[in-house]
Amino acid sequence: GKSDPFGYDTQGQNYDIYRPKYPARFSEEIKKFTDNKETYLDLASGTGILFFDLVDAFTKDCIVHDRSAKQLEVAAEKLKTLNRSAPTIVLECDGYEIREKLQSDLKFDCVSIAQAFHWFEPKKMLEYCIKNLLKEKGTLALTGYICDGFDYNYVTEDEEFSKTGQRHYDEFYKVVKPHFDCDRDTMDVEYKDVKFEVIERDSLSIRKELTFEEYQKYLKTYSGYNQLVEKSKGKSDFVDPHQKMFSDIRKELDEYETKKGEKMKEKPILMKMRFFLVLL
Repeated sequence: GKSDPFGYDTQGQNYDIYRPKYPARFSEEIKKFTDNKETYLDLASGTGILFFDLVDAFTKDCIVHDRSAKQLEVAAEKLKTLNRSAPTIVLECDGYEIREKLQSDLKFDCVSIAQAFHWFEPKKMLEYCIKNLLKEKGTLALTGYICDGFDYNYVTEDEEFSKTGQRHYDEFYKVVKPHFDCDRDTMDVEYKDVKFEVIERDSLSIRKELTFEEYQKYLKTYSGYNQLVEKSKGKSDFVDPHQKMFSDIRKELDEYETKKGEKMKEKPILMKMRFFLVLL
């Protein structure tokens, strides 16, 4: 099968720890929108970040699916903490093999695809879900998030300096973006370029304070970055965009703090995140 773009090293654990959790209101909207809450599939679930927000609302079979064994190992560990009597299944296979791997009559009241719809050909996956996975009145919930970069967390003290952080992310993303095996453009526009019969949309922008290390580790979970590093092994002229970015940031923060005579904040990064939800 295909290689696992999330199979590097401790990427599964790091993904689970450093990737953001979805806004609570999205989970509430999905539950409210789903009339009958018996069966649930989280397709391309990763480590199950959304799955664990929703699973308790469903009374029968629930499935956490992904093609990445590394990601599912983390999900399987978390499943041990669940206290539910209905079957909860971990399914490792390609997204288009789900139907053949399941017992023939199992269909779902809700199928969610979180931070993953852009890994599939949209029209094909949409048709596959409707034809093979969803019950007649089932809900398809597509959700995701985009990091739009960061400001230094000195907005009140020095707005002009704070805004200089963004260029480091822009430079990193420009180098890394061509190495994603998925359509980042469709995600960056919140799937608005896909012709759906959309019933509901929601979006939310937040700014999150992070330590230097938290932001470092978050960006290291980008599959495009890991693919680039893998392709560049043994190349003596390779400049690691992640190392460069964080070395430049540290230098800039040190200089700013020396100039101002201040100690570095514990959370000097203000990450800009956009979350979105599409309900069909």
